[in-house]
Amino acid sequence: MRHMLTRSDGTPSRLARPRRILLATALAVASTLSMTIASPAQAQTITLYENAGASGRQLTLAMSSDLSRLGFDNITSSIRNSGARRCAYDLTNYRGPYLAIAPWQYLPWLGSWNDRISSIRRC
Repeated sequence: MRHMLTRSDGTPSRLARPRRILLATALAVASTLSMTIASPAQAQTITLYENAGASGRQLTLAMSSDLSRLGFDNITSSIRNSGARRCAYDLTNYRGPYLAIAPWQYLPWLGSWNDRISSIRRC
């Protein structure tokens, strides 16, 4: 049974359809806003993936990390950076050669850096 706004005399209200359209529009706008507005923490994360093409196990970081402490040392094969510039280092404690990752960059395959990253931080 459809719900419809009616007047006190029982006849359908002409406002029933515009109110439904307005409600549907408001819900669509609200769902769009909830998908596009990210919190500051979400906007500054980097996700490391075990396999190429952003597949396999993943680790999402919001701050600098020594990956050996997190069980993700030397296994990263792809990266999705959602925010600030990051440097991925070959050695623990942010030492050795590093790979600079631009803001909002997606690297589906790390090439010569595959399975080499041991620590990562903003740079």
